[in-house]
Formats: sequence, structure tokens, C-alpha cells
Amino acid sequence: MELDCLKTNRIPFYALFDKESVMVDFGAHLRPNKDETKRAMERLLEKD
Repeated sequence: MELDCLKTNRIPFYALFDKESVMVDFGAHLRPNKDETKRAMERLLEKD
């Protein structure tokens, strides 16, 4: 199954959105249990 709108055929994948609901990153590398993902989310929350 290919998800054409996101240009991926890998599942699971994750999407990261900013406060304005704009997708800023997506992919399998954004797993919830990774410290890198937590830091990315914290950076987004700090932005005004």
C-alpha cells in the first residue's frame, strides 16, 4: 500500500506538526520512544 500524498510506502510512519497544523516532518524515524523526537517536539513548542 502506498500513501501517495505523503510519498511513502512504509508503515508505521509518524508525522510531526507545528502549532499552526503545518506538517514539519514525517517518517519512520519519528518514533515516539526516541529522544530525538522528544527534542524536536520541544523545539516546536518553544517557537512563537
